[in-house]
Amino acid sequence: MALRDLLNRSDFRLEDLIFPLFVYESENVYEQSLISGHMNKSKVYVDRFEDLLEQLIDLGISQILLFGVPKKRNENGNLSSAKHGVIQKSIRNIRKNFGNNFRIFSDVCLCQYNTSGHCGILTNKTDKRDIIDYSSRTEIDNDKTLVSLGRVSLSLCESGTDFIAPSAMMDGQVLYLRKLLNTHGYEHVKILSYSAKHNSCLYSPFRTNNYLKPDFIDKSSYQCSFYNKRESLREILSDIDEGSDWVMIKPSLWYMDIIRHAREIIKMPIVVQNVSGEYALMKSAMTLEFINGAHIEDKNESIKKPLLSKRFLGSNQKINFRSREKGQLQKLTNMESLTSDGFGWNENSFFNNDPIASFILLLKRAGADKIITYFLLDLLSKKGIDKRTI
Repeated sequence: MALRDLLNRSDFRLEDLIFPLFVYESENVYEQSLISGHMNKSKVYVDRFEDLLEQLIDLGISQILLFGVPKKRNENGNLSSAKHGVIQKSIRNIRKNFGNNFRIFSDVCLCQYNTSGHCGILTNKTDKRDIIDYSSRTEIDNDKTLVSLGRVSLSLCESGTDFIAPSAMMDGQVLYLRKLLNTHGYEHVKILSYSAKHNSCLYSPFRTNNYLKPDFIDKSSYQCSFYNKRESLREILSDIDEGSDWVMIKPSLWYMDIIRHAREIIKMPIVVQNVSGEYALMKSAMTLEFINGAHIEDKNESIKKPLLSKRFLGSNQKINFRSREKGQLQKLTNMESLTSDGFGWNENSFFNNDPIASFILLLKRAGADKIITYFLLDLLSKKGIDKRTI
């Protein structure tokens, strides 16, 4: 599956892909965040924002999901709703300089703006030590967080966003935000809800990049459990009932069973997000040439399972493979499971001349309508087309 073949498929359009874009308000923080090498093409310092947007237009990219990384954080993250916040200013600049060339999705959460790194406001019951080491289960004040998310959403709508994308996983967030937007005359602004956002170690590169700390933040008190598929499906159906226009499942590759089940029971557009850990895993494999088109004709069977090999996992020691992801990797070491999952995967489909294109196609076959992916510029850049490297 070469890239050109993917783009020429009748069941695939470039409009099916959404580019996640992290806009940094501080150049120093932006430069520091580039050290790890992960997600670099999805990051931009705010003063270079317009140059990147021109590049995206040249590549035919018309959908972007915006995240803001501010200069300063405070306890409640109230800078997330500031009129002159980093994302609010970015949206206005897009509208001023590019009109409606972009469909803008704006993340609605507090985690980038508060000092705890959590998606909501901490309760008074939370042990202060949690804020220092992030090591124990933390409780969130759901109702106070909804009010803050409402303020953020209104400020984004005033700036000109097309979609708000609440990712905080607070109970009742879609219903609350839909009513609030309608009351203030924003019926036309749609909601892409992070309906089944699972508590996962695969967010680790993202968190390390944006907080510049390696600490694990336990969000299990409000994100979906990877043990309970029924809970994930209930969350999706609940968001639809509350007024969501699109629903999201996150992460992607390890959750294709949930994508498939959701596709079978709902007609709502399903979005999946290819998260930083998935990007880092494949990037590492390709950098080390475990997945490389030049090796496809090699008869050595040891390269048939690069994504699942011990050598591959060993190169990503920063990601702690506990939970569902670890279990799925153990199950998938049997190649028979790859050919019998109903996704149309054969043993060579992932390990060919364009593994990224195959990865995207795999998610589409599972049932995703739209894919938010860090791989988008890798797919479309001239270097990415002529030579498969990252």
